[in-house]
Amino acid sequence: MNFFIRYEKTIIRVIQGILVTGLLTPFIVGTKHLFPFVFPKALFFQFCVAAAFILFIGIVISNRRHTPKPSVLLVALGIWGLSIVLAGVFGFNFINSLWSKAERMDSIWFYGHLFAFCFMLISVFKTKEDWLFALRSNGLVGVAVGLFALASKYMPSFSKFGDQARLSGTFGNPSFLATYFVIFVFLCFLLVQYAAKRNEKIWWLCCAVFGIVLVLLSGTRRFVCVGATVMGAGCPDGCLAGLFVFIHSYPKAFGMAAGHGSVSSAAIGGMGAGEFYSCFQSVF
Repeated sequence: MNFFIRYEKTIIRVIQGILVTGLLTPFIVGTKHLFPFVFPKALFFQFCVAAAFILFIGIVISNRRHTPKPSVLLVALGIWGLSIVLAGVFGFNFINSLWSKAERMDSIWFYGHLFAFCFMLISVFKTKEDWLFALRSNGLVGVAVGLFALASKYMPSFSKFGDQARLSGTFGNPSFLATYFVIFVFLCFLLVQYAAKRNEKIWWLCCAVFGIVLVLLSGTRRFVCVGATVMGAGCPDGCLAGLFVFIHSYPKAFGMAAGHGSVSSAAIGGMGAGEFYSCFQSVF
């Protein structure tokens, strides 16, 4: 254990680096595998988590202060993990729930790795700067994934995925891509809030718009309604909110967008969102 005590700070940085590397999972595709978009991703992610967890165990044993303190986030994580286990135990086929199949890779074993990943995030990313580094890294990965997805659709020769009728990129499934970028959009808005400089705010706002466009291009109905509502009903709000951002009054921007945007979003409804998507598709 002297090794972990002597090089504690370095090992913590290595663990953080491995966890951030795990955020590259969307890029992993194995074209020679039977399920190229699922199995290689899961394998890569599990390898990253296992490597980080080995070092994390050594750090925790040598110094217990690296275990996370009880919090609402930790309790929520524990309840989520317990619900996964109980669903598997009392499900139709426990063995299948435990290991799943290469086609899905959504087993208790995989979710155990996801639980460990989140647990280590809470443990080793302790400061605001640490979390911003992780979130910004994830945001940049999202931008790269989006650009690659566009290249895969509009320049089929760029990748080995072939022509994509709907945008799916390295996910191989438009719904998966849309889910990823819906979360990406909210991540970008969060980064706008914590951006220290105006140019950085503008960058993450542009990234959020980029994510919404990708959701629309995926053609996934439930997410298209969200994206179309935000873009169609919230355009006036967005313009005024942008003005407030430029005059350094960000809380006003969010308050106005949240208030007026909620009312206008409710007014437009799913039918308006569908019509907006039809117009959008005719352009692209």
